[in-house]
Amino acid sequence: MAHQDTVSSFMELSGLSRATVITLFNEMGPGEVNFYEALRKAAASGRLTTMNACSAMLSHLTSIQRSRADVLSQSCPTPGDLDQAIISASREGDLDRPTTALARMRALTDLSQSRARYFLDMATPKNYLEGAISKAQNSGEINSQVAAIALMRIVTGFNQTLAEGLLSRAGVQGNVSKAVVEGANYFEGPFQYATARLRATFHLREEDAKTYLGRRDVNGDFQEAVRQYKVDQVMKQVIVDRDDAYNSLQQHGGDLAKAVQMVKDTQLLQPFYGGENADTRNPPDVHRNTHIVAVLGVSDLGNQRRASPRADGWMVSDFYLWMNVLEGMGRSQKWLSCENPHALIHNYGSEDSTMDWTDDHNQLQNTQVSWKEGYLHGDAFEERVVVLSRKNVDKLAARVTLAQCGTALRDEFLRQVEETCRKAEAANEPVLLMGFCHGDDGDGEMGGLCIGIDPGSHDANEFLSPSMLARSLSKTPRVKVSLYLTSCYSGNWVITPHFRLIKSTVMAGAQADQETVAWELSCSQRHAGAVYMSAFLRELQKEPIELPEDASADEARTYQQVCQGIINEAHRLWVQLGGSTPMFTQDGGHDKFWKRTGFSLADYKRNFDRLDKVPASDAKPLLDRKRHLADISEEERLAWEARHPEVADLEFGSRTGGYGGSRRGMSGSLTYLAKRYASSHPGPRNSPSNTSLHNDIELFFSGALDKNLEHIEQIRSQVLYRTWAMRSANSYREWLNLNKVPVIQEWDQVNPGKPLALAKENLPMIRGSGLFQRPDSTQGYWGQVWQKPFYYLAYAFAASGYGPSDIPKLLRLLKENQRKTTIRRKNHFMTMPHSQKSVQQISDVLESTWRKSGVKRKRRSLEEAGLMPSSPGRSLFSRPGF
Repeated sequence: MAHQDTVSSFMELSGLSRATVITLFNEMGPGEVNFYEALRKAAASGRLTTMNACSAMLSHLTSIQRSRADVLSQSCPTPGDLDQAIISASREGDLDRPTTALARMRALTDLSQSRARYFLDMATPKNYLEGAISKAQNSGEINSQVAAIALMRIVTGFNQTLAEGLLSRAGVQGNVSKAVVEGANYFEGPFQYATARLRATFHLREEDAKTYLGRRDVNGDFQEAVRQYKVDQVMKQVIVDRDDAYNSLQQHGGDLAKAVQMVKDTQLLQPFYGGENADTRNPPDVHRNTHIVAVLGVSDLGNQRRASPRADGWMVSDFYLWMNVLEGMGRSQKWLSCENPHALIHNYGSEDSTMDWTDDHNQLQNTQVSWKEGYLHGDAFEERVVVLSRKNVDKLAARVTLAQCGTALRDEFLRQVEETCRKAEAANEPVLLMGFCHGDDGDGEMGGLCIGIDPGSHDANEFLSPSMLARSLSKTPRVKVSLYLTSCYSGNWVITPHFRLIKSTVMAGAQADQETVAWELSCSQRHAGAVYMSAFLRELQKEPIELPEDASADEARTYQQVCQGIINEAHRLWVQLGGSTPMFTQDGGHDKFWKRTGFSLADYKRNFDRLDKVPASDAKPLLDRKRHLADISEEERLAWEARHPEVADLEFGSRTGGYGGSRRGMSGSLTYLAKRYASSHPGPRNSPSNTSLHNDIELFFSGALDKNLEHIEQIRSQVLYRTWAMRSANSYREWLNLNKVPVIQEWDQVNPGKPLALAKENLPMIRGSGLFQRPDSTQGYWGQVWQKPFYYLAYAFAASGYGPSDIPKLLRLLKENQRKTTIRRKNHFMTMPHSQKSVQQISDVLESTWRKSGVKRKRRSLEEAGLMPSSPGRSLFSRPGF
């Protein structure tokens, strides 16, 4: 029997008598009473009138007082309609957006609060109701009929009876777009009808649909709005101008998919290069005439405090470090940002402040959020330099070009690049482009840069991709370009086919599959730039300050030697934690570095030495490079952690990449990865290979794992494994030209369509092929293999007409391609400096061995370790003393 307090609360909410409530609860069975379900049952059984049930459910779902709920339920367009009552409450200011979305999600789908919240969190953008309903349908938690009725009600505002009636008409068969057309006479006017049609056709939000219809060249015309939307989609997906997008659609009768494919094919046939510009072996001979265009991609958009030194402020430190260091150098400089440096200092550098609301749990903690020194750069446990502070903000602000946040910053960067390149081409002068931002591993084209947008909640198509920049550079094919990147996965810019065709030098802070490592949090709880940047600085300081007039007297190191030195220095600085390995274009490695890179270094050291210095922070024992690891006691380590409780455990530093070792950074990384994974149709939640992981992701988003960093990292590793599996599946699709299916992220395993029977016949051979490796203990529970890649490949074969008799030959082709690719990578790996990635794996093994043996290990210099640059072609694995 339910508790008396529960009975009394339900009586007050529903207006039913005690005896009726007790009878109702008994009919619902044992266990905790779900008030929403009880109200629905009371209405269905006639114990509550439709009006009273609507008022009670509205009050329960939104916490609106019952008397106010009565008024809203009676005044909505269809009195007693719960969804319309919620909309009325929102329009009259009783509810905020998140509460409205959650209440409508529950009212339209009858999902529990936790499940409704889960799908709204997983939608892109967050709380996007149509997206949440689609995800709930794809997961199998609501059926297609419920989803169709819900979407019909969302796009039209119709009541339940009318929506159901239109969807059930002959010829409609549950199709929302057709049902909207059937209900044309029920709309208030043509604009409302056109809005609903546009939303139903392209799954647009109401404000987006109205924006298209409200354009001056559209003027409310549905067909013209469709045309403009498709043109925008072509431009967004393949980066072409409006005329080309319009022409491609016109040639294919408005078919968006065919128009996009046509432009892609055209771009493949006509790559972005002109004449000798396709060869990267000719280095740009750059001295004092370089034009510099730099962009800072970090944004405080949405008041998320991403520019804080506790979060992504290490990129801000990188940006302003180079602005200081390169002062007075080159022909011209443009430094772009969407964050005013005065605002950054006001928010994070005005005075020491140590009280703040942290995360999303309304807990006031002793967390530092502002620092009087401003933004620093360097290892927290050695002397650092001040790069942005109250002292120099006026001077630096005068050099910053501000743009709006969002994709406007990306577009302004491209505009400045094209404008600068035109001037440089006319004067036969080189250009240096610099990017300080997050990177994306990508689903299709790799290595997009996140400029002015939140990487955790925006469409990856809004990133700056290699092909997008390559297209801008192709307009001035004679310009010699150097590109300097600090972002995660920036190695993709070194290897991408789009960018290889532009004559350019690319210096990247991480491999194509790595995240960039920031310096660990100091005791004042801030990151201070990237390790890669510090390594770059230390190596460049070894270069001659003045360039020789006589080339024979030039004692500067070659480009390859400097690149090797940067890699070694990065690993020396961060040897215990490992992390990202810098990556560089390799052709022309024997040219002098000052010729190859485009840096003029005459004033370099002088500018750096002008920066104010800040003493070392309280040294974390296990990171102190002046001590033996075996000399550090457990008591000493625990004492340091007690002094600095907000700094995450040492072990996680190597696995958080550009987010450093902070709890907030780890959670932010997983939030982004999990949302992208969830949007890739990962398969039903109740699938054996999905149950545990999807449950863990749900727990993570509920906040239940906030203090369990080890569990969060385990979830993150599993999501990364599945991301790798999807990338492999897409590679197999491309190798065999299986173009009858979309990329795996867009393929729905739950509703694959025809030819399903043939795919099932193919499946056993695909499963036994060994094309997808089993996850290790950190990448999947109990060694389970994720099933979707196998289903996808089996279906891709079937869609192209391949059956079981064809599979062995196709598998041999794939494995042969794998073998050749492996050989090419191995040969490349053994000769190039970034083979240090494998050295790190060996280092991890040695690290565990040293700990177990108790042998004292001192961190040695580069000379002692035998890691100084060697002759070209010699493998790092053969160097003595490593």
